[in-house]
Amino acid sequence: LKFQFVSGHRYPMTVNVDKLQIPEEGYLVDSEGDVHIYNETGLANWAVKAADFGDATVTLEKDYIEDLTLTLSGAWTAVSEFSGVLEGNGVTITGATLLSTDDNIGFIGINKGTIKDLIFADMTLNVDVAGTSSGVLAARNEGEIINCAVGGATNIKVTGAGGNIGALVGYNEGKLIGSSVGTEVSLTYSGNNAEANIGGLVGWNHGGDVTGCHASATLNLEKGANAGGLAGSAWSAGKEGTIGASYAAGRITVASNLSTWAVGGLAGNGGTTESGAKVNIIGCYSTTELPADAATGNKKKGGLVGKAVIKQQGASIVTLAFKECYYMNEVDKPVNAGEVEGAEKLETAADILPYLSEINRSITGSGFKYVENTASDKEKE
Repeated sequence: LKFQFVSGHRYPMTVNVDKLQIPEEGYLVDSEGDVHIYNETGLANWAVKAADFGDATVTLEKDYIEDLTLTLSGAWTAVSEFSGVLEGNGVTITGATLLSTDDNIGFIGINKGTIKDLIFADMTLNVDVAGTSSGVLAARNEGEIINCAVGGATNIKVTGAGGNIGALVGYNEGKLIGSSVGTEVSLTYSGNNAEANIGGLVGWNHGGDVTGCHASATLNLEKGANAGGLAGSAWSAGKEGTIGASYAAGRITVASNLSTWAVGGLAGNGGTTESGAKVNIIGCYSTTELPADAATGNKKKGGLVGKAVIKQQGASIVTLAFKECYYMNEVDKPVNAGEVEGAEKLETAADILPYLSEINRSITGSGFKYVENTASDKEKE
């Protein structure tokens, strides 16, 4: 069959173009040195050689990834350090048990780059060594983590004397933006370090910025530690850090035989005794369910922060400052030390609605805004 085309006329044609053939390695490096990952094999192979790619952009190619899910089986050894850009494109990584060859346990050991739009679900993280920072996404964050999440039946168990353990990040001195941890995530601490920091989102926010984040995890203390619905610790040593436009809505339990612990709706401990350092908590709230145990002796409990240093000792310099913060739980005081300016107890979550305009004014410029959820209970589910 022959076709004759007449000059000056347009002829519509349909052409089927197959997607590119995926390399056997599961990933491709383009002419710019950037990495494109197409499947589980590609993710695993990239991780082994990640250091070779330096500051490259690494993209999870969602058009090639079935159901936007990469299912891993068995153990995952952390990418020791990442300094590029990781474009998650809304892909979910699921099913792995996170291990490490050093003290940083997570999908990535130390993040110095930017990680965006990446989700983890049904992960297992076992911390059985001392002095670690551990988190599902990153053990330590010195860069930016944007719009990432941990959800599903993710299970974190700490049996060693772990230092800083969070469901998303263990230790943060960078930026956590618009990221979250879901209600099915659980973290159980049975180590032997009473100064360990256990957080629903981050273990220790050390001079970092947490903006527009939330966590609803369950934290179980079988041994003493600092535990907070959002951050295990917001203590700052020589740095100024901010938690803003964020909330916690999970649950913290404490074994009845413990004599030393510090728990708070947002942070287990916070503040500083060092000159030039400060912690700001702005436009935040907590509905975290806290243990009923009385806060006496070495047991510290606060609606927002458990063990808190509000001012430098012997000085009037404020080192832990609240602005437009609220808590809705059974605790009477926002911090163990008593009442503080900028923090207020409400009876129910609905009672926060009249304050929304003031809260939003306090977080102007953050890129986030609270709005009333008008959905029915069925729609919310």
